[in-house]
Amino acid sequence: MYKSGNSKKDIRLTSGNFPDPLASSEEKGKNEYGLKYAKAIYKQWGKFEEESSLYRKRYKIFERNRDYANGTQDTTIYRQLLNTYDPESGDGSMMNLDFTPVPILPKFVRIVVNKILSQSPYPNIEAIDPLSSSEKDKQKKKMEMLVNAKQMISQIKEKSGAVVGMEPESIPDTLEEAEIFFGQNIKTSAEVAAQIATNLTLEWSDFNDSIFRRNVNDITTVGMAVVKRNNDPNYGIVTEYVDPSLFIHSYTEDPNFSDITYAGHIKRMSIQELKRIAGEHFSEEEYEEIARSAQRTYNYESDALGKRQYDSNSNSVRYGYDEYMIDVLDFEFLSNDSIYFEEKSI
Repeated sequence: MYKSGNSKKDIRLTSGNFPDPLASSEEKGKNEYGLKYAKAIYKQWGKFEEESSLYRKRYKIFERNRDYANGTQDTTIYRQLLNTYDPESGDGSMMNLDFTPVPILPKFVRIVVNKILSQSPYPNIEAIDPLSSSEKDKQKKKMEMLVNAKQMISQIKEKSGAVVGMEPESIPDTLEEAEIFFGQNIKTSAEVAAQIATNLTLEWSDFNDSIFRRNVNDITTVGMAVVKRNNDPNYGIVTEYVDPSLFIHSYTEDPNFSDITYAGHIKRMSIQELKRIAGEHFSEEEYEEIARSAQRTYNYESDALGKRQYDSNSNSVRYGYDEYMIDVLDFEFLSNDSIYFEEKSI
């Protein structure tokens, strides 16, 4: 809604089947709003079983890249190329060839992955502002004077035992050594503070080494890596690896995905795990309905739907369908919380 002079015009638009982005905070806080958003995402990306769906197409591309990276790619294309040389002869001579792929790419994938993993994530901070540069220039000149006067300082120490400036043993012999010493050991107070803050931030943002290795491998093979910080009801904030082939997002033109409006992934979990995360958000009747849908889709054992067992230790009932595995869309989206209007006169 905007206001211009004394006229008003409603310009609220919806994108496809997505809910109104300018809806009130009360409406966005309802479950129905999130459910409508999830259905719109599902419609945009399509079903996994559909060959024409966006989700299925990208999944096949990523899996093909991984096959090539592992040296297990499909050899049909090689057979077709060789058969085109003499398609009419039919003598079968090409059929005697061994079409097993030679695992060349896995070696180069490991080289690239290990090269990235060997790099230190902690950068060297160097101040370039005029004040810091001026202070460093003064320290450089002081170091140059000590290098030039090193012999004199050593003689003074030998004769009188006094030390002028620095210990002679710690003073570099040449100006080239002094330049290296200065770059590694001399930092201004601003650089020290920035270095501590950067290292502390990286330590706080650090995640499991196995997840890091899997992400680096994904970047090398499919060109994308995804990590999610998840707020688990039992374990707090946890880091979760996301397979890029299961990752979905809004349209973007930024390789860093900084302009996306929603992002999520298809997460496979048991109904028991869903109960742990969702808690009492769903009733047992709704969980049973989910189980029946999963049983029809994946042809699970139907006898488990009627099984019940009381657990005296946890004082709860265990259901046979708790072990059914289901696909859950775990997603987040950006939305406006406050909208400000300006009144202008034409």
